[in-house]
Amino acid sequence: MSPGRSALRSARSRRRPGAAARRCARRTTPGGQPSVIGLSIEDYEHLRTAARAARPRFVEHLLTIPPVAEEAEEIPRATVRPRPVEL
Repeated sequence: MSPGRSALRSARSRRRPGAAARRCARRTTPGGQPSVIGLSIEDYEHLRTAARAARPRFVEHLLTIPPVAEEAEEIPRATVRPRPVEL
């Protein structure tokens, strides 16, 4: 493709609104493998807000951990000897 044609193509693409501006996702598939999806900032913020609302707060997460029974077996500790060091 000649340099003039690529400049014309890029000028045309600047005049047309992008997929994100049209409020639809744009999928990029270099080499036939899906790798990137471009979204409008409004869609991105909406997805981010929905994900934050769906996940539990940290305190709620901690409260779901079952308590340890008092008569639970104690975890044995390893006995480690320090290595000799020459100073």
